[in-house]
Amino acid sequence: MIVRKSLTGKSFLIRQGKLENLGAKNNPEDTVAVKIGAGLNLDTLFYRAERGDEMAAYRLAELLRNACSRLSDLSKSRPKLFHKVATRSWRWPAMMSLHPLLCDDYKTVFKTLKLGADVPLELHSSARWVWDDAADMAFALLSYLWTARSENRHKLFDYGAFGKAMDRLPKFTSDSASQWWYVAKEVLLFSYPEPQEVPELAALVKAPSKRRSPGRIKQAILALLKARFIGFAPPNLPK
Repeated sequence: MIVRKSLTGKSFLIRQGKLENLGAKNNPEDTVAVKIGAGLNLDTLFYRAERGDEMAAYRLAELLRNACSRLSDLSKSRPKLFHKVATRSWRWPAMMSLHPLLCDDYKTVFKTLKLGADVPLELHSSARWVWDDAADMAFALLSYLWTARSENRHKLFDYGAFGKAMDRLPKFTSDSASQWWYVAKEVLLFSYPEPQEVPELAALVKAPSKRRSPGRIKQAILALLKARFIGFAPPNLPK
């Protein structure tokens, strides 16, 4: 069946075709192969668009707009299908427009999907964390540790000692945030033993009094990242 989207996002039949063959190989291995192939094609379009190819940008926007519209419809009609991925996601695609009547009721969709229910981040609008360059880096560390835990770990990845350390820690909350930061700091210093020598990290320290020596800069970097990291922690659940 070939369909076209109307202005409101509804589908209507144009002509009958044969799409049933697309599901002929309905098995996990084939699905992964299809996903990899689609990802490579998208990467090609992004690569060309990022280098000024207007046609690639046009086709990329067209493809993603249509895909997002179909994902939106499926999220509304079969939300349980997406619970596993949605509960582990911080963000979700939604169809938006300048006119409110053409926008998704994203709050209802997110609630139905249980978006972010299992992520280590307070997503409520009342959350007190801030977002800046330091928070961006702290969030990268948090995401790495979260994916290192066995329940989130990809079967092809081996996080070694860090993975084992994360499996011993409780869920990320304000009570356990300091324990998580201890591992996060080890990960950071394992990658960058002298973070003050990394321009992007050194630039986080603004105060002249904290830039008087390499040691002071290093301590200031770690203190700032720790504050942002711990600030992401959800409140403890009542016992």
